Amino acid sequence: MFVAVLAAGCGSTRSATVTVTVAALPTAAAPPADQTIYGRPSSIQLAGGRTLLHFDPAFMTSGITANTAYAAAEGRTCRPLACPPVPNDYFTVDQAHEDLVFVLPAKAFGTVLAQRGGLNGAVPPATRIDGAQLATIVSEGKAPGITLFEPLDSGLWLHLHGDTIRSFAQQYRP
Repeated sequence: MFVAVLAAGCGSTRSATVTVTVAALPTAAAPPADQTIYGRPSSIQLAGGRTLLHFDPAFMTSGITANTAYAAAEGRTCRPLACPPVPNDYFTVDQAHEDLVFVLPAKAFGTVLAQRGGLNGAVPPATRIDGAQLATIVSEGKAPGITLFEPLDSGLWLHLHGDTIRSFAQQYRP
């Protein structure tokens, strides 16, 4: 937007331009095509030639968010900056117990925490598997050649594109 100002004087005319910036109004955003969510797999379903992973999403929180959520779950109140810290530095908030369904391609890839000897308190190694192996673990609790360090109840991170799983990673819980 601009405003022109004309000034008249003794036989001369001058003009000045004033520029005013107007902020644009926000527009509606489309849903994200890619996102990463945390939760627990609940079951596998085969339908129409596709493998469908049923998934219960949750929030894995840390810091002040975890401390206040944990206090609330325990029925205690505290000022956010004064809440005692949670055990293990995180708290999972899972109140809804939803059943979201995602397409799990056989060629999707990810990692699970495999049991191997001699860990001595160390974080277990991540073992790369594909979507077909994950489907077997979810449906049968195990897959050939893979012994999980802890069950998938520890949670999975899913990287999604729309309704399709692109990759996954098992969460370690100390």
